[in-house]
Amino acid sequence: MTDGNQLIEKLLNHAKAHLELSDYDLPCKRSLLRYILRVEDNTPAPVDQIMDGQSLKKELISYALEKGLTYGDSTSGFASFVMSLLSPLPSAVNKKFRTMREQLGAASACEYLYSLSVGDWGIDGLSLDKKTRLYSQDGPIEILVANTLSAEDGCPVEPRIEHCDCNDVVRSVSISLDGEECVLQYVSSLSRDEECFIYSKNKAFLPPFDTKINAMLDFIEYIPDYSITATNNPLFIAKNQPAFVAGRFTPTAFTVKPDFSLESKAYPDVEISLFHQINSGVRLQSFNRNTLERLSTEILTAWHNYQDQNIGLTGVQGDGAGQNFASVCVRYTKDGRYCVDIALTCKKSVPDGFGKAFSNFAGDLGPEALFGMVILTEKFNDVLKMISAVLTKKIPLDNSLFTERAPLYGFEEFLNGIIADLGYFKDEQKAQNQLKTAMTAAIKRAIKDKSPFGFDDDGTRSFKIFLSTVDVK
Repeated sequence: MTDGNQLIEKLLNHAKAHLELSDYDLPCKRSLLRYILRVEDNTPAPVDQIMDGQSLKKELISYALEKGLTYGDSTSGFASFVMSLLSPLPSAVNKKFRTMREQLGAASACEYLYSLSVGDWGIDGLSLDKKTRLYSQDGPIEILVANTLSAEDGCPVEPRIEHCDCNDVVRSVSISLDGEECVLQYVSSLSRDEECFIYSKNKAFLPPFDTKINAMLDFIEYIPDYSITATNNPLFIAKNQPAFVAGRFTPTAFTVKPDFSLESKAYPDVEISLFHQINSGVRLQSFNRNTLERLSTEILTAWHNYQDQNIGLTGVQGDGAGQNFASVCVRYTKDGRYCVDIALTCKKSVPDGFGKAFSNFAGDLGPEALFGMVILTEKFNDVLKMISAVLTKKIPLDNSLFTERAPLYGFEEFLNGIIADLGYFKDEQKAQNQLKTAMTAAIKRAIKDKSPFGFDDDGTRSFKIFLSTVDVK
C-alpha cells in the first residue's frame, strides 16, 4: 500500500523543484492534495527525496488504482489532473513566457515552457538519440522512430498524450501569427528536439495554405531558433491536426545541399536553388522578407494549379480535388537570412515502400514525411529484429510468419529477396547491416514514388519547366 502522506510530500517536493511552487503555498496545496487523494490521516510524513518525474507519476497512478481514483475514467488522467493543481496558472505561465522573451530572449522563454511541460508530465522529455539511422553508399537516410501521432484510415489525429483539459491549458502560450491568435503547445517526441504544435485559438485551421507563409515568417521572427513546417496534403489534414509543427530542428531532408541555382529577374534579391535528390524541392533565401514571401506564394499558387499530362499532374479540379500538394519549412539561415523550403508532392497515398506491410507502420506520419523522410512507429523495430532473426536462422522461415495477422505480414517478398541475393548469415551484425542497406533502398524507392518529378535528367528538366511558369530560370 502506498503511504498517502508520503506521496503528498513527494508531489510537493517535485512541484517546488520543477513547477515553481512557493513555500508560502505549501500548506494550501498540502490540504488540497489530502482532499483530492482522500488522505484522512494528516499525520506529518517529512520526505526530503525529489523523485524523477516518471517514477513519481507511476507511484501516483499506482495509488490511484488502489483508491479507485480516476479523471475521465483514467488513472493516468487523474495523475495529470493532480499535477495541474500544482502547476502555475495559465495566466502566470503566459505572463512569464512573454516577460522572459522580452528580457532574456525567445530561447530562454521556450526553455522555460518546455521544462514546465516536462515537469507537469504534459510531455515526456525524450532525447534525440532515439533515432534509427540507415545508411547507404549515397549517404544517410533516417527512419525517425516517433510516437506522437496515431492514425485512423491514414489520417493523423490528436497527439497521444494523456492529459486532462486543465493541464492542456497550463502548458500552452498564446502567440499572434499574421493577425490570427494561436496557441503553442509542446508535444512528446522521440525524434525532434522541443517539438511543438501551433493551433489557431479554437483549434481550427488558419487561412488557406498559400497564405500561410506570412504567418510562418511571423513565427520565426518571434522564435528565431525554431523552424516551422506546414502542409496542405489531405493525407495529413484531420479534424485535430495542428496548423503548424515547429521546434528546435530542421527536417532531415532539408539538411541536404542544393543541386544547382536558378534566378528570377523579378526577385533578384532572392537566392534560388533546387534540391532534387530525395524530393522535388526549391529553396528560397533572402534578407528581404517581403520579396521572399511574394515569390514563395507565387510558386505555391502556380503549383496548386499546374498541369502536366506527361507526368500525370492534373492540378486542382472544379470540385477541389487534385494531386498537387506541397509542404513548406521556414527558418533562418546561419547568416540571418529568411529561408523558405518548398517540397512538392503529387500523391495522396502513403508511399508503399514495403508492400502491404507499410500501412502497419506508417501511422506516425507528420509533415516531415512529406519532406522525403518516412516516420515509422516503435513497433517497426520489433519487425527488424525478427527479420534479422530469420536471416540468422534463429527463427525458421515459415509461411505462418507472413499471414495477415502475423508480425511479418507483407514482408515476404522483401525478406525472400534478401535471402535469394545474399543467403543466410552466421553473424548477426552482418545480417543487421545488410538489412539496413536493403531497407534504405526500399525507403528511397518509396520516396521516389511520391515525387512529382523523377530524379533523372528528364525529371529535372520537367521540374525546371514548372518553375519557368513563375519566371524562375
